[in-house]
Amino acid sequence: MAKTLKTDTVETVTLTRDKYRDAIGQINTAKEKAKEHNGVAASATKTFADDHALDKQALTTVAKLSKKEPPTQTTFLRELIQGADFMGMFAHRDAFDDDLISVMGRIVDREREREAQRQATNANGGDPVPAKAAPAMSVVQ
Repeated sequence: MAKTLKTDTVETVTLTRDKYRDAIGQINTAKEKAKEHNGVAASATKTFADDHALDKQALTTVAKLSKKEPPTQTTFLRELIQGADFMGMFAHRDAFDDDLISVMGRIVDREREREAQRQATNANGGDPVPAKAAPAMSVVQ
């Protein structure tokens, strides 16, 4: 959206055809470079997703989410899971989808253990409490 200039600044703004054309050239050059980089990123995403039997959109979403602050990540994940639950998306699993519940269970178990450790640390005046062994996982994180 164009910015409205105050009347006292109008005299200081000079727009020439050459400046405009130069700016358009710089913008287009930058966009072409970005397009090349986006192509590299898309190729890397496709290769990794194909090599590991992952959904490209899910992988891209996680990559984008990893750039956000932790509170934003938590809000997004909570609302995604809650929304999927509201839409009944967990009710239509087949024999191959049992891993979804296992993944969610591991996450819940791990976070409950972390919370218990935090509470035990606080109860002991800040002395760390030895952690239980992590549950066996088939997915490397």
